[in-house]
Amino acid sequence: MRYVRFPRLSFADEAIDLAILDELRDYYEFGVMLQSDEMQRSENRAVLRLLRQALQERMDQKLERVFRLLGLRYPPADIYSAYSGLRSQRSDLRASAIEFLDNLPERTDAYADLSPEESAAAEFLDRFDITFSLVAKGKQCPPWCDKKSHTHGICYDITFTKPERDNLEFPFWDSQHNQQLKLEPTAYSVLACISNDAYCPDKFEDFCSEYGYEEDSRTAEKLFNRCSEFSDQINNFFTAEEIEALSKIR
Repeated sequence: MRYVRFPRLSFADEAIDLAILDELRDYYEFGVMLQSDEMQRSENRAVLRLLRQALQERMDQKLERVFRLLGLRYPPADIYSAYSGLRSQRSDLRASAIEFLDNLPERTDAYADLSPEESAAAEFLDRFDITFSLVAKGKQCPPWCDKKSHTHGICYDITFTKPERDNLEFPFWDSQHNQQLKLEPTAYSVLACISNDAYCPDKFEDFCSEYGYEEDSRTAEKLFNRCSEFSDQINNFFTAEEIEALSKIR
């Protein structure tokens, strides 16, 4: 959630851990009260029934808060799936959720030095076992360069790799700003640039209508062909689940 709607928000892991422990402590205490001998007495059944219901509702609220806090430290979609499994009536889903939670990795060091944006990109690559690499090619002009202003920076050959798929390779022109600061593109900057490139209209006429080009423009036709070809590359490399996750990296 924080990466999609509020990508610049960041939270101290220690503060989140303390909040989780507080919620778990309350959850445990409510559970002890619910199972106490006083709650099993037969007298005043109506009162005890209301009290048990109130305690159970408080436990449910505490459990939900725990998982919301976990979603600040781990991929929210994974945490939501674990929460849904834990609340399920199916024993196999509950068992899978418990196993997932038991094997959550320590995240305090993995992304501690990254910004929220770079952390989101790193999590995406780790989650889908994708490797990112680049090679500088120097000052080459992209196809859209007018050969006069040269508003682009250095060209890089970008490569994404993952098991059992052909590599995704393409040229990437960085900004002049990064060139002046001698900075290389990061995984986040590249993923953010291609996050919406999986989509391209099937027909040139639709492409022109959607993006405001004239159908008799040779420049627009060349641009459409490049966009269509790159869209095919992305869809051949990434799965539908990966493309959905990629679209959230902005």
